[in-house]
Amino acid sequence: MMRDLCRYSDETIFAIVHSDDGTMLKGAGAFKDALDAMGMTRWTYQRDNSPKPTAMPYWKLPDSALDNPDEACDLARRALAHL
Repeated sequence: MMRDLCRYSDETIFAIVHSDDGTMLKGAGAFKDALDAMGMTRWTYQRDNSPKPTAMPYWKLPDSALDNPDEACDLARRALAHL
């Protein structure tokens, strides 16, 4: 059960505002490589029964985008283009 704010487009989540990890965008297709190249951090969490973290297909928005709505919107549009 998701307890955080999810943003949808055509019934697909493309962004999450997580209570602990902040705002994240979904990485799909070639956009995953672009997010890694930008140095964005992939969201991981520790499952109780797993020895290593589980990686989710979401990357944390960089601090610069949190202070710049144009940058944040550009990244969100790019995420949507790759759904």
